[in-house]
Amino acid sequence: MARNRMIKPEFWEDEKIGSLSSNAKLLFIACLNFADDEGLIRWNTHYLAAVAFMYDETAQDNIKDYMTELEQAQLIYTYRTADKKTTIGWIINFHKHQRIDKPQPSKFPPPNIQNPEIKKIYAEREKMRCYICGKEMTYSDETNISDSKRPSLDHVKPKSKGGTDYPSNIRAVHISCNKSKGNKEQFQEQFQELNQEQFQDENKIEIENKININKNNIKEKINKREKRTPEQETVPDSPKQIELLPAPETGKPKKIAKPRKVTPQEIVVQYFAEKYKLLTGIDYLATEKDYSIVGKKLIPKYNIELIKQKIDWLVVGCTHPKVYWFAKDVNNFLIGTLESHWNEILPVLTDKQRKQQEKQKEEAERKAKVMAELAKQGIKIAETAQNSTEVGHVRV
Repeated sequence: MARNRMIKPEFWEDEKIGSLSSNAKLLFIACLNFADDEGLIRWNTHYLAAVAFMYDETAQDNIKDYMTELEQAQLIYTYRTADKKTTIGWIINFHKHQRIDKPQPSKFPPPNIQNPEIKKIYAEREKMRCYICGKEMTYSDETNISDSKRPSLDHVKPKSKGGTDYPSNIRAVHISCNKSKGNKEQFQEQFQELNQEQFQDENKIEIENKININKNNIKEKINKREKRTPEQETVPDSPKQIELLPAPETGKPKKIAKPRKVTPQEIVVQYFAEKYKLLTGIDYLATEKDYSIVGKKLIPKYNIELIKQKIDWLVVGCTHPKVYWFAKDVNNFLIGTLESHWNEILPVLTDKQRKQQEKQKEEAERKAKVMAELAKQGIKIAETAQNSTEVGHVRV
């Protein structure tokens, strides 16, 4: 299965890559795409020709030559499986140039780390530097070379803890560093086992001691309560109860809590509730929606006095069904009605006020007729003071 891989700028500057033919470079890039997360790929001419040169018949005929180029450039190491039926290609520097976020296990067997040739490849992959100490390794068959500087293969994650022989878990290190690491890990494991046993024993002792202490404390409290006199029963035991007792009187003046300021929302809702109770005799249960309507839609636009006046007009409308079409009875006396029909709630008159207004209108019309008749006859009229509403003396 093909995967997304990264081609770094160093790829084109590498001398080994530069010595390859164009089709061999393409084949190597295809190997990066089709290799698994351990850098292993099926090293078969038919398979590689199909995936790398699907539409190039000439390149398919010469696929064996391109494969040989990659092997000779030491970019690919080939080995056969135990049954000798399949040849595997290993991209040696695969993990130096590819970052695998979620590695998937390989379906191919790993290279045999007991093979001296494999050991040499790993050492050259690390550029002959020990992965643990960073010092130079020497790989030679000469007998006068110290064994401590010779390379050996180390598992990053030990096989005893689930590590594998795959290239991502193998590093080349000095023989001496490898031995010291093994002794150190063995010592740490033994030390952790001893510590865990000791820690478990200490925990058991601590828990038992705490249980015993709690039992003794409970017994003491029970005994104290049984020995109390009736006068002592009123004295609280717990610190929480003691905190709730009133403080003793001292010469210092007590702090008086400041009264909370009433918000405009509360003023309007309280006024509305008072009017509602006068109409129905029932307490008005204001909801969060009512406070939201008053606080967000009414108070920012209108002052409190105007809102109260509108509430008064709505009261009249709800008690006189013919005044407002949307407020025919007390059931329509709601804050939502006040907000939704704000512009339609206008001053209204009672029957008595309406009759008085009609009388004033008739009196004004009668005076206007008298003034018009006198004007036709040429008689001048002198009006009295501005506050007077009667006609003054007539002068001929």
